[in-house]
Amino acid sequence: MITNRDKRMATTLARIENSIYRILSEPEIMTRLANYGYDFGAVHSARNLLEEVIRLNRLPDNYDGKERLLLESFKTVKTDFESFYNRHRQLVQEMEDAEAKGIWRHTYPEHPDYEKWLSQADVYGSLMENESIKEAMLKVNVPESELIQARHLIDIMRQVFREYRKQKGSEIKEVVDLEKKIRDLENWYDRFVEINRIAFEGEPQTLEILGIPIAMN
Repeated sequence: MITNRDKRMATTLARIENSIYRILSEPEIMTRLANYGYDFGAVHSARNLLEEVIRLNRLPDNYDGKERLLLESFKTVKTDFESFYNRHRQLVQEMEDAEAKGIWRHTYPEHPDYEKWLSQADVYGSLMENESIKEAMLKVNVPESELIQARHLIDIMRQVFREYRKQKGSEIKEVVDLEKKIRDLENWYDRFVEINRIAFEGEPQTLEILGIPIAMN
C-alpha cells in the first residue's frame, strides 16, 4: 500500500532529481552556480546522495520478502522437527528410564520466542552423549540415526534463524541510514533553492527549468 508519506517522498525525490539533471545538462547554469559553490563536483556528490537515498528507499520491500521466506523456511523445518520431537517425547514418557524423563521434562519447548524455543527444544545433545538412554531409545524403535536426524534439524533451524536475525538487523541499520541521508539531501536541497533564488533573481524561466518555485513576496 502506497502511503501519503511515500507519495511525498516520491515527489520530493523527483523534484531534486530534475534539478540536478538540469544543472548537469545546462553548462551555462552550471557555470553561474559554480560561483556559489555548486560546481560539477558538488552537484555530482549531491547526485550520488540522491541515488543512495533512492536505493535505500527501495529496500524495505526486498527485506520483507527475504524475511518472510526465511521465517517460512524456519517454520517448515520446525514442523518436521516436531514430528520427531513429539514422538520421541511420548516414547520417553512411557519408559522406565528416570534420567531420560528428566531431560525431556525440563526442556519441553513452549516459549513463544523462537530463539528461546530452540534452546529449550535442543535435548538431543544430552541424549546423544548418554549411551544408556540411546540403548533405551533403541528398544522402543528409535535408532541413533533418527536422533541424529532430529539434531540435524535443530542445527538447520539455528542457521535459518541466524540468517533471519541478521536480515532484521540489516534492515534496521539501512532504515537508520536512509533517514539520515534523507535529512542530508533535504538540507542540501533547501540550501540549493535559496542559492538559486539569489543567483537567478529576476530570471523566473531559469528557476522554472530547475524546478524551483518562485518565492512569493
